[in-house]
Amino acid sequence: MHPRAEQTRYELIRAAATLIRCTGLRSAGLNAISRDAGVSRGALNFHFPTKGALAASVYNEARAAVTALLDAAFSDPSTEPPARFGDELWRAAREDPVVGAGLRLTADGTEEPGPRLREEALEALHERTEELLRGRPDATAVADLVVVIAAGLESLSRVKVHWWDPDSSTDIWDLVRPLLATGESAADVPAGQAPRVPAEAAATSRTPVPAGLDVPSTRETPAVPR
Repeated sequence: MHPRAEQTRYELIRAAATLIRCTGLRSAGLNAISRDAGVSRGALNFHFPTKGALAASVYNEARAAVTALLDAAFSDPSTEPPARFGDELWRAAREDPVVGAGLRLTADGTEEPGPRLREEALEALHERTEELLRGRPDATAVADLVVVIAAGLESLSRVKVHWWDPDSSTDIWDLVRPLLATGESAADVPAGQAPRVPAEAAATSRTPVPAGLDVPSTRETPAVPR
């Protein structure tokens, strides 16, 4: 594709993502998208014959970004990958309109009921965390807790911006870091046993999830590449 055409396509995807994130897919009109992208309606139709095709491209671009974040976070087990991915994912959702919009879309570029990219990302986080803790009897339970925290922080941030504050999320993740011990940090833990958790962290892990939080099931097949 010619560089100019690639730039036009990029501007259209970004303009569509910005509107989808702010107003939802239904309210994101093609005329408004082409206007915000600074291109003609004809140019938009050339690249994307339908709004569904454009929204699907937003999803695909966001999915690629989420996969890159997941791979980067889990490339070094010593950096507490689950916490790192959770923080980086929601930071990207806040700062990058493509990721922010893509997380609310399904693979076919709709907001209809079904696995959205947000749920796929959390499902992948669960699976990677289980792999990270393979051999430990509490691996699934810890992966469940990681997803609850990541989903809870994102859901609460929609209501109060305080939850976007890195200091707030870091304090929460610090409480469960002992549960994520791997490699040298878990060298003194007997085989087949989970690391000992400080009393305050254990108490936090037993805190019920507030009613109304949108926490997905972690039992469906994920769509984000492993």
